[in-house]
Amino acid sequence: MILSLVVIEILGVKSATLTILMSLGLGMVGFNAAQQLNLLVKATVTAFVGAGLTMKGASFYIIDIADYHSENVSVE
Repeated sequence: MILSLVVIEILGVKSATLTILMSLGLGMVGFNAAQQLNLLVKATVTAFVGAGLTMKGASFYIIDIADYHSENVSVE
């Protein structure tokens, strides 16, 4: 809704009724777009987190598990 008010301000709409109607309309468009993108965002985040965890797990086997002692690990 706030983004729609910015768009309305850029367009230079002066009528209060038209501002309310455009704000509601653009809000509904944004709501529908967010629902459509919901699955895409979840799939993308899951893919990146899964890839990161897979690479971290693979690095334990590739590098050597013995190198990862508690005194060798630094948290920054």
